[in-house]
Amino acid sequence: MRVNLSGVNFTDSPGTYQLVFGDPDIANSYTVSKSIDMNEDNIWTIRSAVYDYFVYKKYTDIEASITRYDVNDTEIDNFTNATKVVIDIKCLKLSTTKRVGTVTVIKSTTGQVQIALPDAVQLSSPPLSGKYKVKCIASDGTESISDSIAYNSGSNWVNEIVMRSCSKLYDKLEMYEANDYRYTKNGRSYFVRFIGLNDDPGQFEIIDDPDSPLTGNNITFINETIHPFSHNIFYEPVPYELLRTYETKPQVLVSVDGHNAACPNLDCDFEFIEAVGEITSFTYTEATKLLSIVGTALPTEAAGFSQVEFAKSNCTIDASTITATGFSCTLDNNPTCGSEVPAVISAFGLIPNAAAISPQ
Repeated sequence: MRVNLSGVNFTDSPGTYQLVFGDPDIANSYTVSKSIDMNEDNIWTIRSAVYDYFVYKKYTDIEASITRYDVNDTEIDNFTNATKVVIDIKCLKLSTTKRVGTVTVIKSTTGQVQIALPDAVQLSSPPLSGKYKVKCIASDGTESISDSIAYNSGSNWVNEIVMRSCSKLYDKLEMYEANDYRYTKNGRSYFVRFIGLNDDPGQFEIIDDPDSPLTGNNITFINETIHPFSHNIFYEPVPYELLRTYETKPQVLVSVDGHNAACPNLDCDFEFIEAVGEITSFTYTEATKLLSIVGTALPTEAAGFSQVEFAKSNCTIDASTITATGFSCTLDNNPTCGSEVPAVISAFGLIPNAAAISPQ
């Protein structure tokens, strides 16, 4: 449909107009558009004004375009010198019938608003109809032809028909809409995805159903391979929860009595550090509860020790005895019966005991 506007100065405020659409399929059925300014320059506003009739009455989306002409009928790109404006409204869904029967103009302008209906502008191309089939080719060259498929069949039904018809490919492919066409009357397109198939099948094709071939305007069949078969190993995406980042100082969550705690400088990290030193021997005097430790590369200050434990009892270090080769400590409690070895924990973790140490 075409709307021709003329006879006003488009740079002023030349008034408004409305279009009253008569439905050719329903007698005495009319739809009034929204009001449109004669000098409306936004094509989306014009499209919105007439949108309801075409979408809700005729079930088709539309495109609109605006062209301006000067006094010499030369196309220009603004309203400054325009003497005529032409608005074209195009239905995007192909049809065999007219979408507009009559158009009446309601206006508050001295300008002229002339309407050219589709039969005077451009009728729709014939919409798609009929049936088709899908030819499948397995990797060994075996050909299979599917049952007939109506042009407007849903993708799930198409997938079902092809699945049960393709020899040696059942449950190894899926077909879904490629969405190249907004309406089934305009055309159909599909993606074919192979699942769990370690072979290179042949090119699938859409072919005519000989009993009810597809009809339309210049029907073209296009069959192509988007992603060729590859001999590379393909892995499905790795779930996020299985991904890990290598950290030299991982962060930890710290809480006290169930309450979140903040670390110094907001840096709650820790390091994996090789153990320093070794406990080579020890003696325990039961009468005095004195534990004497002998080792190598031990901390030389009390602050270098976090805890010393022997026979399930904490042991208090005598700072005056600390050297790099040993120290003494006194058990805070009576030792637990059994064979035990001391556990000496420094600021960098547990100091290992030599393999030759014998429990007491």
